[in-house]
Amino acid sequence: MSASAATVFSAPMLLNAQASTIDADWAAMSRVARDAAYNCGKAVADSAQIIDGWIKASAEFRAQNPKHLDLAYGPGERNKWDLFPAYVAASQAILFRGAGIDIVWPQLLAMVVIGVVFFWIAHARFRTTLARMA
Repeated sequence: MSASAATVFSAPMLLNAQASTIDADWAAMSRVARDAAYNCGKAVADSAQIIDGWIKASAEFRAQNPKHLDLAYGPGERNKWDLFPAYVAASQAILFRGAGIDIVWPQLLAMVVIGVVFFWIAHARFRTTLARMA
């Protein structure tokens, strides 16, 4: 990363989020310097391996759950979506049967746990990224 890009993306600037701390003139920066400032692939170590891991995990999930993927919701070729079983049962119970919390609490608990886990992972990655920038 260029010196100007490192200056622009310093941890204090991100934490304070104050425009006055930006000392780079983006209009005066070269195209190469601006491209370097936004190139996350170079900024994250082993980014290619991380993305390959995501692609592999996605392919494995799709292979294990084919009946929930690419379901048509309209006449167009691209009118498809993926449904995930944990959410389908809870949604159907609430929307179609008017089920109360006493019936859907296991699915609701599963969704909350999944949400907390993903939030914790994102929070940890964000803190790690800020620590590396300091």
